[in-house]
Amino acid sequence: MNNTRRTVEKFIDQDAAIKRDLKRDIINKRALARYIKKKLNITKSIDAVISAIRRYPLDEVEIKDKSFPRDFKLSMKNEIFDLSLSNNPSVHERLSKLPQLIDFSRGETLRIIVGVQSIKVIGDERNLKKINKKFKNENILNQKTNLSEITLTFPKDADERTGIVSRVTNELTLNDINLAEIMSSAPELIIVIKEKDSIKAYKSLTQMKKEELN
Repeated sequence: MNNTRRTVEKFIDQDAAIKRDLKRDIINKRALARYIKKKLNITKSIDAVISAIRRYPLDEVEIKDKSFPRDFKLSMKNEIFDLSLSNNPSVHERLSKLPQLIDFSRGETLRIIVGVQSIKVIGDERNLKKINKKFKNENILNQKTNLSEITLTFPKDADERTGIVSRVTNELTLNDINLAEIMSSAPELIIVIKEKDSIKAYKSLTQMKKEELN
């Protein structure tokens, strides 16, 4: 076995999502080859990497998860912010006042994610200044703007299936799209990315949907 094939097989061995997608023949091998070649700095040609992928022993791969939902809805929203706050009693007290700043009837967004050390607030950029005023400067750890939010709405039985998140994140990773945040609230999967990547990400997920329906 040559070095390129050994390197590629080792990489695939360590990624369960890629193995499953190769087994189901729902992954673009050339796109995967480009990703692996760049990720591992392989000097051999792209065709050599594709050849190594095709030689991967798929007979040994067992698929335990249920099928990916064949139909889901996609929606996208731009001009989103991602605010990081300290996780302390003062911040918790002020969080309860945020909903009154949001006009939900206009479709405005407010998402709050509580972690161990920090709290994330995600919403529309037009409300960022109002929200920032509710917190002391020392409690504002970081903020990102010029983001987009893509929501995938799955059928009701999607929460009984495994591998959905990995399938979506793998698709975006193969297209060189970094995730700023990812949230799940069945039957919705919400991803936050840089606004400059939004069209590329939306097209990628739309293509994935078409492939699932075929």
